[in-house]
This record gives sequence, structure tokens and C-alpha cells, in this order.
Amino acid sequence: MSRELADAIAGSELVVFMRSAHSPFVEEAATFEAVVAEFLERSN
Repeated sequence: MSRELADAIAGSELVVFMRSAHSPFVEEAATFEAVVAEFLERSN
């Protein structure tokens, strides 16, 4: 379902965290922080 949603939203990007379930910000904190930082850099 996530892929379908991402495909339907122009300009969206789907990031899949392979080693976590519902809390990637806890279970994969370093990767999550890197993804968010990269997003914020592109948004400025």
C-alpha cells in the first residue's frame, strides 16, 4: 500500500526501513536521522 500511495503523490519519495517495524526513529535511529536530514537539506 505504501508504494501505491507514493506512486500517486507527485514528487514523493518512499523510504523503506528494513530493520524496523512501526518505529524506525527508535529502531534505526541513525538511518532515520540521515534520511530526515537529507530531506531537510533538499527542502531549503
